[in-house]
Amino acid sequence: MNILEAVFTGLSAQEAVTLGGLALIDSTSTGTLVLPLVLLLFTSGGGRGGARAVALRVTLYLAVIALFYWLLGVALLAGVTVAFQPVADFLATRVGAAALVALGAGLTALSWWVDPKEIRKRGGDPDASTRRWIARAERAVRRWPALAALAVVAGLIEVASMLPYLAAIGGLAQSELPRGASALVLVAYCLVMVLPAMVLVMARMVLGERIDRPVAALRNWAVRTTPTTLAWVLGIVGVVIIVRTVPTLLGG
Repeated sequence: MNILEAVFTGLSAQEAVTLGGLALIDSTSTGTLVLPLVLLLFTSGGGRGGARAVALRVTLYLAVIALFYWLLGVALLAGVTVAFQPVADFLATRVGAAALVALGAGLTALSWWVDPKEIRKRGGDPDASTRRWIARAERAVRRWPALAALAVVAGLIEVASMLPYLAAIGGLAQSELPRGASALVLVAYCLVMVLPAMVLVMARMVLGERIDRPVAALRNWAVRTTPTTLAWVLGIVGVVIIVRTVPTLLGG
């Protein structure tokens, strides 16, 4: 109860809404949405155990990826908390502000570089990475250990691009929440992160193969939009960093 009281008293409504919004953004990534949608279709068919088997397999995947991000978040939060004050003191200086502005400019430029339209102009294939993930899912879908490994690998590879999650950890480090309360908030964050996919899992379990067509349509939409979403997230974070840091840089 003490931890719950610390959460409710130490986290403002605005902070809670912000964290919830960041978690919903993270719920649209390849690991938290595209792969579960792919797995739902790969495990369809009464010959493979029907809707219940589908639910169990994809639930395992979602549980592992949520647990992975929670453990990673707790570890990062411990490190960020220890280093927060020295880093905050540095970033409050003009040199630190200049470094942040450079970081923001770099993220903004990177958002342009990874935009699917620009990749196509360079002769690249922006959907190649997603297709490789789909192939990995197809190989892993029939074995429970492989599904768990797929979730961990997806988390490891995607964590650097999960800027909303990293921003959430930074925000928790700045809050006055005790360590246990912050860990509990991260539990809620990770649950929200997998909530959209879990809703689809439950719908698959109740409605069976009747929702295969809408799930396939949603999967195709997610495959098309995930690269664009990443570009937008990078650009928005870059601009926010610049806008919030320039006054410190100009004011010394």
